[in-house]
Amino acid sequence: MTWTLELKHKQSSFRSAYTETLTELIQRDSRIMVLEADLMKSSATDGLFKAYPEHCINFGISEANMISASGGMSKAGLLPFAHSFAPFATRRALDQLYMSVAYSRNHLFLYGSDAGIWSQRNGGTHTANEDVAVLRSIPTCQVFDPSDPIQFRWLMRQYREQPGFYYVRGSRKNDIKHLYTEDSTFEIGKGVVLHQGSKVAILACGVMVHEALAAADHLRSHGIDPTIVDFFSLKPYDSGLCQHLFATHDLIVVAENASAIGGLGSLVALELARSNHRPRFRHLAIPDAFGEVGSLEFLKAKFKLRSDDIVNEVLSALLQ
Repeated sequence: MTWTLELKHKQSSFRSAYTETLTELIQRDSRIMVLEADLMKSSATDGLFKAYPEHCINFGISEANMISASGGMSKAGLLPFAHSFAPFATRRALDQLYMSVAYSRNHLFLYGSDAGIWSQRNGGTHTANEDVAVLRSIPTCQVFDPSDPIQFRWLMRQYREQPGFYYVRGSRKNDIKHLYTEDSTFEIGKGVVLHQGSKVAILACGVMVHEALAAADHLRSHGIDPTIVDFFSLKPYDSGLCQHLFATHDLIVVAENASAIGGLGSLVALELARSNHRPRFRHLAIPDAFGEVGSLEFLKAKFKLRSDDIVNEVLSALLQ
């Protein structure tokens, strides 16, 4: 793992990273297949369908068939990349993911876009808060919540080098600030310690890494210098780092854009239960609730996923 923080304030969207990296991979590897369920314009892969028709298949609004077909492609030696909105990529095609991909030991890179609060105004039918919990429970499935487009690109390239069953969730059309430089590399199953502080450790994934970094700036004005960890790899995950943080910090705060049940908070709590150390533990996540309609800022406020909410959680825990 060799990463560097991006200091030039670059931004881009996950879907631009997706299409640009797919173009790169198609040009390098004849095995690459791009699978869509009538969302080519949403994911911006429509240009790929024109430029590389032999590498692209549109299954229409038929996600289960798309996933079943990906299993067959894998058996034939191909490397499928499939995309849909997170609820359709996971809930709608769950049995096919289990049987045609996981149980059959097939390869698939599954991009579930607009997960959690990223769904914004799409509403309850198009919102997946539970996708992390559901996919983490499937054997062979590796689950990732990358914090920026650079990490997302790295995962796509890693899938080509080390094929398997990858579920990668994230945003879609929103521009995201780059945390890492283009040449950064990571390691599956390892967290990224973005800043080493003391006493308080904030573990976050996805969009919440950005909120955690903003919270750290506020906390320093209170004399608190928290450790910040990008926990992008949710399965496999960094058990050793968890145990080290428990041994060296007084307060562990987890922040995630997913259900409070079965995600990053649950795996950290399990590690804490196994530990001989007993730091205090706080968890910010989406409650056991269905998705709602609203802007990104409205949903962050609704579910207390803002940097200010992290600051308040840390300060209230330290005052107890």
